[in-house]
Amino acid sequence: MNASETDFKLVCQGIMSERSRGIFYGDNPLDHATPTVLAQLSLSSLLSALTQYILTPLGESAFISMLLVGFALGPTLWGDNNSFLSKVYSAKSINVSSTFAFFGCILYLFLLGIKLDLGMVKRAGRKAVVIGFLTFIFPITLNLIVAEILTTNMEMEPYLHDCVPYIAVFQSVTTFHVIVCLVADLKLINSELGQLAISSSMISGTCSWSLTCFFLLIDRDETHDLISLILIFAILLVIIIFFLLRPLMTWMTGKTSEGKQVKETYVISIFIMLLGCAFLSEVFGHHVLFGAVALGMAVPHGPPLGSALVNKIESFVSSILLPSYFVFSVAGVNILSIHSKTVTVVSIFGVSSFIGKLLGGMLPALYFNIPPVEAFSLGLVMSCQGVSDVLLMQHGKFLSVMTLLFSSYRILLLNFMHMRAFPYFLSMTASHCA
Repeated sequence: MNASETDFKLVCQGIMSERSRGIFYGDNPLDHATPTVLAQLSLSSLLSALTQYILTPLGESAFISMLLVGFALGPTLWGDNNSFLSKVYSAKSINVSSTFAFFGCILYLFLLGIKLDLGMVKRAGRKAVVIGFLTFIFPITLNLIVAEILTTNMEMEPYLHDCVPYIAVFQSVTTFHVIVCLVADLKLINSELGQLAISSSMISGTCSWSLTCFFLLIDRDETHDLISLILIFAILLVIIIFFLLRPLMTWMTGKTSEGKQVKETYVISIFIMLLGCAFLSEVFGHHVLFGAVALGMAVPHGPPLGSALVNKIESFVSSILLPSYFVFSVAGVNILSIHSKTVTVVSIFGVSSFIGKLLGGMLPALYFNIPPVEAFSLGLVMSCQGVSDVLLMQHGKFLSVMTLLFSSYRILLLNFMHMRAFPYFLSMTASHCA
């Protein structure tokens, strides 16, 4: 049996009842859906918070904490026969729990869209546009060249051969949220370097995600007519969001007096819009997150509406729901099962995408007479990956364009690339950039 055949398991068992009568009636709470979900959320969020508390003085981000907790609860550390973890994260609870955690991802990317200031993209100067565009072009070009060389000259299993083009594209993605979080963690958000990195990441991130969505769409087995229909309905959804829902949200903003809180009816209405847009994304053949991000981008930036939405749900999403998603994404990873050829291929793409992003950020910065230390720091910032890359990897696994083993090492590589080297070097150079 090859590796690709071990990615899926069929489990036949009874449906979990919703609630437990309690331990005094002889019920095991972990045999029921509601207490199991609550236990999973509590365990993942508590361990993530404790790990972050320990690692924050070392300069590590929340992303690293959540990844490490996922690995700690997985088979790499405990094997496949740990009685406690197999009870808390039982196979029969996965569908309910993963759906709940994935809803957290919808809210998370909705918040990401809200924080993306489209006005800043329009106002971005020539410097930010050039840097953002080159940090998109350099890594994707370099990775596609490397992919062609590897598939032509290296013998590999069919499943690994099929994954190569996707990892070439996925590794080259730059995400606005990852850059903003890193800049904020390094206390550079008010510096010229930090503002330049944020503006550039908006340009690069928009190009990267547009290419990724298009790449996943055209690589399907459907006919060209069906693909055209999917594209048409995607454009229709965007038109509905920006020309119908955005004016409605702008009207809500106008109805909110300065200094007053946003009405609860407005907030609830926007959440209903979010669920509807996510549903239509699935109906039209796109990822559910497509509608969430698009609606978030359509929300009027800043106070009162955008800020109110962020303040109401950000803490709950980032502290409770998102850690549970990471546990489900990473806890199934068994590092010991990763093949050496997978390690080689993913490592090569990790290095090539890092070099491409580093050069894409550094060379134009030097051209615009930015000091070499700051230019190098900018290249390092633009080369970082994070939460959104794990979401992208999960989507690739869902579409069967990447196997679990391939995705496992990519997560491990993301973990390694975010460990001590980058935060330490950037903190040492922060004094030059402030």
